Amino acid sequence: MAFGHGRWFRRADVWKTTMSEQDVQANENAKPRRPTESVLAAMLPRFDAANRLRQTLLEQLDGLREAAHDDPLLNPVQRLSHALSHQVEAGALDLDTLQQLIELLTLEAFNRRADGLGAYGGERNPDENKKRLEAVFRAMAHDGGKLRPFKTFQQLLESEHYGVVVTAHPTFSLNWDLRKVLERLASGYDEKGKPLDDDGRRRLLAMAAGIAHAPDKDITLAWEHQQAEAAIAGAQKSLRKAYAIALKVAAELYPDDWQSLTPRLMSLASWVGYDVDGRTDIGWTESLRSRMEVERIQLRRYLGSLRKIGASVTAEDDPDGDLATTLALIESRIVIALRMVSEESELFETDGKDPNKIREIAERLQRDDELRVVDTVELRKLLTRAANMAPSAGES
Repeated sequence: MAFGHGRWFRRADVWKTTMSEQDVQANENAKPRRPTESVLAAMLPRFDAANRLRQTLLEQLDGLREAAHDDPLLNPVQRLSHALSHQVEAGALDLDTLQQLIELLTLEAFNRRADGLGAYGGERNPDENKKRLEAVFRAMAHDGGKLRPFKTFQQLLESEHYGVVVTAHPTFSLNWDLRKVLERLASGYDEKGKPLDDDGRRRLLAMAAGIAHAPDKDITLAWEHQQAEAAIAGAQKSLRKAYAIALKVAAELYPDDWQSLTPRLMSLASWVGYDVDGRTDIGWTESLRSRMEVERIQLRRYLGSLRKIGASVTAEDDPDGDLATTLALIESRIVIALRMVSEESELFETDGKDPNKIREIAERLQRDDELRVVDTVELRKLLTRAANMAPSAGES
């Protein structure tokens, strides 16, 4: 990931001021934890022959390094590799054992990578992170122990303090299946959100041992784009949880004003699929189709959230039905927009060289113009109207 917009450097100090000295010191003193180390050790009997070979090779390497003190031209690693090669040629070294040693070293490196990634991410317990975020937003609302004016808090909460741009290229060293295992080990939680126990870690490490530690095959722009989409979707989910916590704190501290807040602490973006970057295999139609695919995904996400909200509204919350009517109106606008972008996205599945296809695209983009959502002004007004009709935090 890379930080964009040039704002992270200017506004990160806002976050620093909301952290207590104890939090800062705790972060500085944090040491990498190795939750899978004992689990990996329990798996070593499976690699018994490989482990014995490793010990032998380490002893030989130590001897060669000692000899290098008297012979400056001696390369211990090169000499050991030559010895290994001769042993294989002579049949003195079993290739299966050598393969097993490679698997063992790979698995140990993968394990260290997972532990390091987990430590780099910091606290992984969702409940603890929720408490910390609540503390951050409370601190943001106070200055010297006194509650800030709502407008000041609003300005802080509605400013972009970070800009994150997701790239796809660095992820290609590991295939998708292996990355999912790495994610679970690093987070300390399984795919259902439950904390990993030793059995769970052992299962994941066994999976990692059985997967080729290599990139995915046939990496395409579409595959890159899917990876970026997955990263942004995960970040959006986390960001919405943070916003929910911020609004909860705001409802407690500013009961009369919090519903006017629109948190915007971070922007999320990706350039994958939109920048030809000198490549001749990416046409302008593919760039536009990729961008429209993101629009379609986002509209589906909005539609799902809106329907979830509508399903939670009770007759007691909406005795006159005005809220339900407003939500239905918003849903209809999103459904129409989703239908249009889905149809138009299919038109861009061309190389852009056929004049008839280009004419078809142009004609389609000009149809239904009065129904096209070209900005969010109308939808935001409707959403604000719905929010004002919704029961307050104290009533719900």
